[in-house]
Amino acid sequence: MQDEQPWCYRCWNFGHISRYCSASERCAYWSESHDSRTCPHRPPQPPAPASDSSSMQPQPLPPDTSLWKCPRCHQPGVNVWHPGCPRRRGNTASSATRTTPHTSQSSSLQSHPAAPPAISTSLESTQVTVLRDAVATLKYRVVSLTARFEAIETRLDGLVSKQATFKAQMKSVVESQQVIIDSISSLTERLSTVASSLETLTTSSLATPPRGMQPSHARVTTAPSSSRRSPKGKVQ
Repeated sequence: MQDEQPWCYRCWNFGHISRYCSASERCAYWSESHDSRTCPHRPPQPPAPASDSSSMQPQPLPPDTSLWKCPRCHQPGVNVWHPGCPRRRGNTASSATRTTPHTSQSSSLQSHPAAPPAISTSLESTQVTVLRDAVATLKYRVVSLTARFEAIETRLDGLVSKQATFKAQMKSVVESQQVIIDSISSLTERLSTVASSLETLTTSSLATPPRGMQPSHARVTTAPSSSRRSPKGKVQ
C-alpha cells in the first residue's frame, strides 16, 4: 500500500479506513454481507509446521473459487486481492500521478522540506465530516426523544389533573346523594309519626260515640199506667 490510497477492510473501497466506515460489511471472497474471517468459502489455513521433519502433514484442499467475486470490480472467480482488478490499478496510477514530482521541480523539492500529502488532508477532512454528521444525527435523535418524553409527561399531567377533578366531582355527588338520603330518611320518620297519630285518632273516635246519641238497645218504650186495660169483669 505504499503507492496506493488507504482502503477499508470493511467495504473494501479506497479513501478511508474501516474504523470510520459506515457502509455495510462485504466479504473479501464472496462479496456478500458477512465477515471475511467467517466466510465458509475462504481458503483454509496452512498447517502448522511439524516438530518431526519425517512426519508428513496432509495438504489442505484448494478452495472452491467458483463462488468467489471481487467486491470492488465484481469479477467472478477471484477475491479482492487479485492483481488484475481495474479499480485497484486505476487507484494505483492516480496515486502515483499525484505523488510523483516533475523533473523540473526536483531541485526545489530537495531544497525545501516535503509538504504533507494532500491525501492525508483529504482523508482527515472526510473523517471529520463523517464524525460531524454522526454527532449531528445523534443530537437530532436526542432532541426528538426529549420532545417525545416531554409530550408524554404533559399527557400524564393532564390525565392526573382530570382524575383529580373527576374524583372531586364524584365526592361532591356522593355527598349530595347522602344529604338526599338523610332528608328522605327524616321525611319517612315524620310520615311514620303522622300515620301513627292518625291511627290513634281513628281508633279513639270509633270507640267513643258522639254526644246526644244513645245506643239502640238502651231505648225502652214504657206505656203509661192509665192506659193499661184491666181484665174483663173487673172494675178497677
